[in-house]
Amino acid sequence: MSRMADIPVTAALHHHGEEPEAAGYTLEELFHLSRSTILQQRVIALQTLSNIIRQAHTGIYDRDLQLPLIPKLIEAGILFLIRWAMDEQIESIYMIAIECLANLIAPKKDEEILSQTMHWPCGYYEPTLTPADIQLGDKKSESDLTDIEILEQDLIKCLFRMNVLKRLVYLLDRMKLLPSLTIIIPVKHSFHILIRMARHSMTCANQIFEERQLMDFIIKQFIPEIITPNEEGHVYEHSLQEALKFCRILASHGSTLAFNLINRYGLNERLRNHLVAAVNLSSSLQDNQTLSELLSLWRVFILQGHMANEFGSLIPTIIIPLCRMCIQQMPNMIISQILIQLITLFDALIIYVTKFILKHQNSSEDSTNVINWSHIDGLFDLILTIAKQTMIETDEKIELDALRTACLSCLASFLIGQQLLVYLPSKVKLIRSQFFEPILHLKSTKQLMENVKFETTIAPKNASVNLPTLTQTNISPFGFLITLLRLTNIIYQIDKSLSTSNKFISQLMLTKDSEIVVYIKKMLNKLTSSVTRKIPWFEQFEHIFLFQFIQVINQEKSTEDLPSIYYEILFSLLSSLLKGYHYLAQEILKFVLFDLSFWKRSNETELADLSLITNESLCLASNESIKISPSHRTILYERAIEHLPSLYTYYKNILHLNRSSIDLNICDIHFGNLFQMDDSFKLNIQYSDTLIDPTWPYGLLSSLYTNVLSIVENEKRLDIILNTLRFVYILEMKNNLFLSKVLTKTTRFSMIAGIYLLGSDIFLEKDVADYLVAFLNCFNEQHLLQRIETRTNIQSLMTFFD
Repeated sequence: MSRMADIPVTAALHHHGEEPEAAGYTLEELFHLSRSTILQQRVIALQTLSNIIRQAHTGIYDRDLQLPLIPKLIEAGILFLIRWAMDEQIESIYMIAIECLANLIAPKKDEEILSQTMHWPCGYYEPTLTPADIQLGDKKSESDLTDIEILEQDLIKCLFRMNVLKRLVYLLDRMKLLPSLTIIIPVKHSFHILIRMARHSMTCANQIFEERQLMDFIIKQFIPEIITPNEEGHVYEHSLQEALKFCRILASHGSTLAFNLINRYGLNERLRNHLVAAVNLSSSLQDNQTLSELLSLWRVFILQGHMANEFGSLIPTIIIPLCRMCIQQMPNMIISQILIQLITLFDALIIYVTKFILKHQNSSEDSTNVINWSHIDGLFDLILTIAKQTMIETDEKIELDALRTACLSCLASFLIGQQLLVYLPSKVKLIRSQFFEPILHLKSTKQLMENVKFETTIAPKNASVNLPTLTQTNISPFGFLITLLRLTNIIYQIDKSLSTSNKFISQLMLTKDSEIVVYIKKMLNKLTSSVTRKIPWFEQFEHIFLFQFIQVINQEKSTEDLPSIYYEILFSLLSSLLKGYHYLAQEILKFVLFDLSFWKRSNETELADLSLITNESLCLASNESIKISPSHRTILYERAIEHLPSLYTYYKNILHLNRSSIDLNICDIHFGNLFQMDDSFKLNIQYSDTLIDPTWPYGLLSSLYTNVLSIVENEKRLDIILNTLRFVYILEMKNNLFLSKVLTKTTRFSMIAGIYLLGSDIFLEKDVADYLVAFLNCFNEQHLLQRIETRTNIQSLMTFFD
């Protein structure tokens, strides 16, 4: 409110000492009041600060404040204020302090967003929330830095330094003695703090796990072995949703930590007991808020390679009856959430079994496994029944779109893993008639497609360098659209006649005034922006959507030419893919480079439009004259595209995209071949590095120029140079396909001109010289040589003069 607002004194807002007539409190006054000797003033001050922080994360103050509020509060020392309050012995003080810390480091919006994306393909690999590496300055180690120096760079590490874990376990133990109704919220806030600290990094997750007193207390009190009917208001010695989620975040940091968690605390037994109890108390399913989180935790364990056999043994006696009970009790919000987690758990189980079969089909190792495809095959009818149920329900209060997304993904995974190929056509027919085709005509499907026009990745205004938060996002349609396209692709691969006879996606998404078409053009502009940008974690789903969409449209066009804009999008997409998407990068390269019809399309016309130079020839230093003519350019181009298949292998290898030797294919687990995730791999939310450098078409040239790549044999150097020249020449001739938009003119010229630095035995070689002359004339015609900026930095090189 305005300081000059006319507020009556009775509103209890006038406590400014010398200015009692001024309305409200300043932040400075709230800080001062929080250290008051009067208990009520301290409680009011801390509670007010807590509410301010919570609302600041929602963006409510953004319009009224010139600078973001959260970073300013952290800079002012609010963390120390909270930590001091947590050391108090007075319940009302330390409970509010816990709430205040939870509101500061764990915005509710962040967790809501991740819960929305968790059931999407690849959405279960949640990002770490890690700031940049701590700079030591003149200190030798982090231990030499003061608390303030640590806080300035990494707030979560500062909490570890402040022994927050030990204080939390003390307070949790102390609150056990207090009246149940007063401690529910503080206990849940304590877990919000622990969850955010675990999200920081694998190192912090392990550090929490090794805090034995804390972990023992949490498991004993909130995931107990003995199940007792939950009494309203009781949290201790009962299963707690937040405790299960906390374990899930720990387990998501890798197979090793997941195994240690299961092994130390016997979580397989505990989770099974809770699952059995939920089925036995079927009448209370609609009030069971912990069951969906329990299933979500079990899913993460299976994706990490654990507890699949234990779950498989429960399918006939527990899981199938549970599914049927849930179907009978629809529509209900909690029941729909349970069904979503059951379906995604089935999806994980299918992935696990498919991976196991692929691993052992050509191996002499012992391939015995308790759970096999016979367990999965029996789930098909159940999955399809749940999918059909989503078409019947109309209650807007339940998460129908999320449930449909889970069903689409699970059915696609089932078709990929189906071991009895003879049954595939009949299963595809059932899916098409009972779920897939009806879903295309739903009003909600059309609404989701219209939602692509809304920006879904927006930079958070209250993010702090030392406390990164998720990108704020609108409700994104891409989870649903990805699963729809993925299933379409698989159906087309099984029944190839459908892509040309039905054209499901073209009729759905490429209609007149389609928002998808507008979105495609907008994404092309974003992907080809020459401005260096960090790729938001959420944008990975848009990348998957673009590739799946183009793949489907290509199949539906069949004999028709795919518009050039799609190839430009795919090329531009390569340098925007996040680390881990090796599979998608390889598939894009294969899609583009093996489509010779595109490269040959209108070749004569396109090359004729490039009147490269007015001179008829150029002379080399050897006085050998090289004539330039349209026919010669055409011959060079045609000679280059003949090498496209070998260029695919070359670039796949130098970009390290060979999926047979890579362990970081996060897309593979849902898109194609299935590989085990590497324990040390997690995407970072704020410092998301891309997989491939924008200068990737120039291959290893920059390494040759800077002597990073040392090759003695001239023949190998020549192969590297010729492969690069052929590919870049193709791109330059094909209407400067994406190069001119992504790279600066100086970079494009320097990358090619640097070949002259490698010696006359290289640049005078006939094949190399042909291309170099063609490039120089091409650059001259575009007036590129006159626009070179020699004082700017060059991508992948130090300076122009280097």
